[in-house]
Amino acid sequence: MSAALERVYEDLHADIQRKLAEDIQFHVHLFAEEDGSITATVEEFDLVVNGKDERDARLLLILEIMDYAKDYVERYADYSQAPNRKDHIRYLMAIAMQPNIQSVLNLFDA
Repeated sequence: MSAALERVYEDLHADIQRKLAEDIQFHVHLFAEEDGSITATVEEFDLVVNGKDERDARLLLILEIMDYAKDYVERYADYSQAPNRKDHIRYLMAIAMQPNIQSVLNLFDA
């Protein structure tokens, strides 16, 4: 394949990835606990974390999602066939395409 054709293919691939991730928004729910800590969940995944405050809970949630993304990739054959997890790939791609943690944070609603 020529270098020019490879560049076109790479650009097309990147454009497809951007479009797949374009409208991704994660919906976070925060719950104040009796001890003052905050429990955070995200609608799109079955993940729950508890932090000392809202900032801590959000950061823990992102770290948990990033860990899940790593596990999903490593066990793709299993996760991609699971009815409750196969659609997670588009969300995980959106996370993987972010250049830094702040960009990942921006995917989460306020």
